[in-house]
Amino acid sequence: MGFSAVIVEGNPQNYRSRGFKTSADFGIVAGKSVGLPAPECLMVKELKNGALEHISGVVEYTDYKTLC
Repeated sequence: MGFSAVIVEGNPQNYRSRGFKTSADFGIVAGKSVGLPAPECLMVKELKNGALEHISGVVEYTDYKTLC
């Protein structure tokens, strides 16, 4: 499908074992509308090496509640 990276919310213990890393390590943070219980619940995984090298920002959305 051509995707370079994936971002998910969830239990870090589950996603780390699948190769995901805390998104804040890449400069991608959850905004106020996301309402995560902890920053490490927002995780990313590069599908292509270096895909997140020049990506950073704030994830925001209002029609969703997180359950971490």
